[in-house]
This record gives sequence, structure tokens and C-alpha cells, in this order.
Amino acid sequence: MLFIFEKEGAYPFWMKDTHIPLDIIWLNSKKEVTKIITTLKTDSEDYLINSKPSKYVIELNANESFKLNLKIGDTVDIPKFND
Repeated sequence: MLFIFEKEGAYPFWMKDTHIPLDIIWLNSKKEVTKIITTLKTDSEDYLINSKPSKYVIELNANESFKLNLKIGDTVDIPKFND
């Protein structure tokens, strides 16, 4: 899932009512990875938050970012969407 925010900021996520483990990946406005969290704790109300301003957040199945060898500073290609 891709979340697109209007401007860069701190965007917390939680796993409430989420029954599968996920990778949460924050990207800045240049589409550079600023933080990756793999959360195996499902259905949790613990907040997961980025430490650097971000504009995009991607959720993938847990450990997909590891399989893709995704690292902090990598750039992710996000296609443009028509409004």
C-alpha cells in the first residue's frame, strides 16, 4: 500500500486491526528511503514513527524490503497518478 501526504512531516502508523506482519518504509519528497521498520507484532497500538520528515509511506509484507535489498538513502520509483 502506498500513502501519499500533502507535505513532508512525521507520520506515525500502528498495527491495530492488522493481522499480518509488515514492513513500513518512509520516503522523503525526493523519494529517498528515510526509515524502514519491520514489525512482526500484529494488532498492536504501539506507534511506529519516522525520525526524518517524509512525504510517502509504503507498506509491504514483512521482510520484503530485506529481499529487495532496500536501504536507507535508496531512491524508490513512484509513478505519477492522475487526479
